[in-house]
Amino acid sequence: MSQMSAKDIVELLKNNVDGVVQYLLPNGVKKGREWCVGSISGELGESLKICLEGDKKGIWKDFATEYGGDLLNLWCDCRTLSTHGAILEARQWLGIAHVAFEPKRAA
Repeated sequence: MSQMSAKDIVELLKNNVDGVVQYLLPNGVKKGREWCVGSISGELGESLKICLEGDKKGIWKDFATEYGGDLLNLWCDCRTLSTHGAILEARQWLGIAHVAFEPKRAA
């Protein structure tokens, strides 16, 4: 795929939610349907919860700060990246090569 939207990346991350949370927040613990960790810094705790299944799969919230979002937001915050930087890094993590095409020339 050469053109992917942020929404496409979020969907792919959601499909790999278990791997994403273990990669970004390895100190977290699975409790029921959630991955629990202290904060986006990754310390032990339960303030930040990420839904691992169901309708809210991939949605997270830090109940200490009331901040949350989707897995791309989490990637941005955990890795201190812009959305563009997080997309590039997530694409690489997902194994999606960036394909560049030459513009079509008029005949």
